[in-house]
Amino acid sequence: MEVRGFILPKEGESFSSCQDRFCVNSDTKSIAISDGTTSGGLYQGLWADLLVNNFTEKDCWDAETIKSIALEWRQAVKDKIDRRKKENDPYVDYAEELFYFGGSYGYGYATFCGIRFLEDNKIESYIIGDSCLFVVDKNYAIKNIYPQSIEEEGFGNRPELLISNRDNAFRGEMHKSEISVDKTDKILLATDALAEFIWKNRVETNIIKSLFKVKNHRQFSQFVNRYRDDKTLHIDDTTLVIVTNMKEPNFSECFIDRVDEFIDFENEIVTYFDSYEKRRDEFDSMYKHLDIGV
Repeated sequence: MEVRGFILPKEGESFSSCQDRFCVNSDTKSIAISDGTTSGGLYQGLWADLLVNNFTEKDCWDAETIKSIALEWRQAVKDKIDRRKKENDPYVDYAEELFYFGGSYGYGYATFCGIRFLEDNKIESYIIGDSCLFVVDKNYAIKNIYPQSIEEEGFGNRPELLISNRDNAFRGEMHKSEISVDKTDKILLATDALAEFIWKNRVETNIIKSLFKVKNHRQFSQFVNRYRDDKTLHIDDTTLVIVTNMKEPNFSECFIDRVDEFIDFENEIVTYFDSYEKRRDEFDSMYKHLDIGV
């Protein structure tokens, strides 16, 4: 199997503010995507990140596992708040207030779609919310969408969610399915904005085919921005994972976006310009003494 994965933040926003996450694990033949909601909660991207990484690493995915991840999230958030306080972050008081006293606002919320490839051309899927799995045939026609409730209910504004609350980790139902696929089929996993776009264009095989032509981050960005510009794709954090060549049992990660690498790059740019701003007067003083022939 050939796997490609892409992620893009909202238009005009940075990867550090992106709440989507995905993970591909070749050893466990597992893939997961998650969309941390962008309002009404705390450290949503962290919650989404913990969900996708734990799913692709663990054999068991049940209520107790998710509750244990909620405890992991809580400790990670506490550590982040403590570190920000030591660094005298002026905005940490708000996060601390939400975390300890914010009630429902003091948790992370996320949709989730995870799949595992089994023997005999079968896939096991776990889905809650409107992050979706599409099975596509060799002619680029969509055979099935999961969760299947989307066919009747569509994409709502209040999806089912996983919550980083050990005592109340589910809003809605985790839909588990075992899906039989053909060796000529292909797979798409997409978070809500792109999933809704795919579903609305499910009979437009040229659009579906063009998704499978995306080979790198630049091409993914061009595809997303094209349809954002014509208002047919909602502006939201956007994630896509593509699986092709199903007749090959082993995973081949052809291209995988790494969110952490994007964030590190952004931080390097910020650090560079911060350093320049701090030393600008020094630079200006130096340049005044240079004869540059002007």
